[in-house]
Amino acid sequence: MEVEPDGKLTMRDYRDMSRPPSARPKTSTGRASSAARRTAPTEHATMNGTDSSQICLVDRMHSNHEVGDLEAEARRAKEGADELEATVQELFHERQAREHEIEELGAEIEEQKRLNQAMLSGMDPSLRETFEQLKAESETLAAQVEEAQEELARLEEKKEQLELELMNSPVKKKAMELKQLLIELEAKEAALVAEKDAMETPEQKKQKLIDEIKKNNEDITTIEKQIEKTNELINTAHEEIREFDSSADNKLAKNNEKYRDLMVKEREYDEFLSVFEEQKQNLLTELEKYSDEIVLILQKISANIGQVQETELNVTAMDTDGLLHGKASAKELQDLYVRLKEQIIAMDEQEARLNAELQSFDKKMQEMEEQRNVYSDLDQLAADVESNIRELEGNREELERILPALEQRRDALEEQLREVNEQLESNPEFAEIRSLRRELEMLNEKHARLLAEAEAIEKETNYESIKVEVESFNCPVISARNLNCMLTE
Repeated sequence: MEVEPDGKLTMRDYRDMSRPPSARPKTSTGRASSAARRTAPTEHATMNGTDSSQICLVDRMHSNHEVGDLEAEARRAKEGADELEATVQELFHERQAREHEIEELGAEIEEQKRLNQAMLSGMDPSLRETFEQLKAESETLAAQVEEAQEELARLEEKKEQLELELMNSPVKKKAMELKQLLIELEAKEAALVAEKDAMETPEQKKQKLIDEIKKNNEDITTIEKQIEKTNELINTAHEEIREFDSSADNKLAKNNEKYRDLMVKEREYDEFLSVFEEQKQNLLTELEKYSDEIVLILQKISANIGQVQETELNVTAMDTDGLLHGKASAKELQDLYVRLKEQIIAMDEQEARLNAELQSFDKKMQEMEEQRNVYSDLDQLAADVESNIRELEGNREELERILPALEQRRDALEEQLREVNEQLESNPEFAEIRSLRRELEMLNEKHARLLAEAEAIEKETNYESIKVEVESFNCPVISARNLNCMLTE
């Protein structure tokens, strides 16, 4: 079997191993021994796993087994040898890689040492001296650490020995227990002494209690002041909110009322404009009718005036004829007087009727004059109506512009009020104040109830009213008795 210079087994060696001893090639003893010496470590390291299979193979070859079985065994052995060779090669390469890494690390260390030495040689003398001192201190500390570790190891060993002796010696174990108990008792004694020193005398306790009561009273006074201040702030906030709500409601109501009034006026103007032409035609028709009536009335007046004048002429003529002739009798004169009287009454009635008609006519004329003055300038009236409508539109737009801002402000104030209420609800002091307020209300109710009960009890036990009533009842009886006594005497 030959071994290559790098320590690997060749395939010829494996083939020679698979042959019988008589068929193997003869080599010199020295070469074999030297090769064996060179390859002995490798063979021992790599062939231990296959010795049994090779021996079995050789036994089978010498025991005249079938050639096929031998060939199969040989192939299997060859495959195992190949695998073993690959494993050996892999291990060898790993070892070489590690050695190469070690060499590289050594080279790097040497290079770093060289660089450090060069740095030290080029360093400032003071810095070099400092470095040397630090290096010496580091070595000293390293030595101290090593000594401390040795001392620690020695103490650990001694501790283990002592523990072992303690475990094996009941007397020492008992002594350790007593020592531990003594340490605990000393600690308890120190605690009791400290507690005794810390104990207060009755006077100190009394003074401490008095101080605590004073502090509690001061805290209660402070809390009461805070409660009063908080109540004042709450009442002020509620008052401001109520005032703002009332002012906002009043302003909103006024704005709504103005808006409604403007809407009513707008509707009135719209209705007026929608029926303006129709009213104009109706008024013109009425004016024509009134003109016709005036003409008719004037005709009636002229006719009545003519009739009155004719009547006066007839009466005057009649009286003149009767007076001139003197032929009328007393009866005729009386009839004439009566007739004239009736005519005078009729004329008075007619005059009153005509005066009434004249007054009504004057009134109608005055009304027509007023209407004529009102509707004398229709263009100006239409312009006024349009200006009023524009003013109403402007007012409505202004109100519509102001209304969202007011609503937003109202919403913001409502949100602020809600946040304030939430803060108050989340504040424990407010909850305490509310509970104290409830207790105060309950106490007030209880006080009022007790006062009512006391008044009722006082009324039940008060005999003054009964005494007054009895005295008022006895007064008539006494007076009657005195009267009887006087009558008897």
